Amino acid sequence: MKRFIVTLIIMPVLSAASFAAEVRILSAGAVEPAMEAFAQIVKRETGNDLKAQFNTAPQIAQRLAADEEFDIVIAPPDTITQATKDGKLLANTRVTVGRVGVGVVVRSGAPMPDIASVDALKRTLLAADSVVYNSASSGIYLDKVF
Repeated sequence: MKRFIVTLIIMPVLSAASFAAEVRILSAGAVEPAMEAFAQIVKRETGNDLKAQFNTAPQIAQRLAADEEFDIVIAPPDTITQATKDGKLLANTRVTVGRVGVGVVVRSGAPMPDIASVDALKRTLLAADSVVYNSASSGIYLDKVF
């Protein structure tokens, strides 16, 4: 009798362990390098495949609005908030796992700009020959700020 009970307990565990799932992820591009490395670890450790697609925040919003389905969505807070209000994401499932910052880059040999205060940053930006930023989430934010 003991052998039969042990078999009944172990079989579902073995079946679950041998089943490899595909997890569909829609993500902002800022985390792409980390997500690709993490996907390899998950595959090696669990056998599960993380299938991530990377887009900008506006593209993520469009895909969710078009009722595309994903298991996990990684996006800027405003995108998540709006998709939740629109009923595209489940409420109370939001978890903050990180933040993406914005940096300043200058040409090699160029003087370091003064960005120590809001006024100094404003003067530096107004005096610059050019200001370049991306069209992803951080660039969209900067465009609104400028």
